[in-house]
Amino acid sequence: MKAEPVELGALVGSVAETLALLCEEKNQKLVLEPAEPVRTSGDSDLLYQAFFNILNNAIKYTPEGGNIAIRTIRRGDSAVVTFLDDGIGMTGEERQNAFNRFFRADSSRSLEKGYGLGLSISRWIVVLHGGTIGLEPGPAGGTLVTVTMPALPV
Repeated sequence: MKAEPVELGALVGSVAETLALLCEEKNQKLVLEPAEPVRTSGDSDLLYQAFFNILNNAIKYTPEGGNIAIRTIRRGDSAVVTFLDDGIGMTGEERQNAFNRFFRADSSRSLEKGYGLGLSISRWIVVLHGGTIGLEPGPAGGTLVTVTMPALPV
């Protein structure tokens, strides 16, 4: 892994731009909130893949016409990136297992196919960067994914 300063807002913006067409196809509203300037030390290619997997899941499990919001902020000595969707959400058991390799939520809840590796890979990348990743229910349904990593000094 290479370690270099990575501007998270720009990186997450690039991920959102890459996946914007998928949102358009599902008539989803993707909101990239203005990012606070916050950098972390890491491998930009790996971090890109982690955020790509997270956003791709949000798109898959948010129904047509749904909403997805991404926010990048500094919280003390931490860089925090959140992905909030108003999709189908996850049960407590699904949230507990979501980062396990090959775990797939109830297949009847989505027409999308996958191998159940995306969130497992994302967690591996985030932990490799000294961070944490968590899932919780969104305030109005759906899922909130929070990635927290050490921030570089301003």
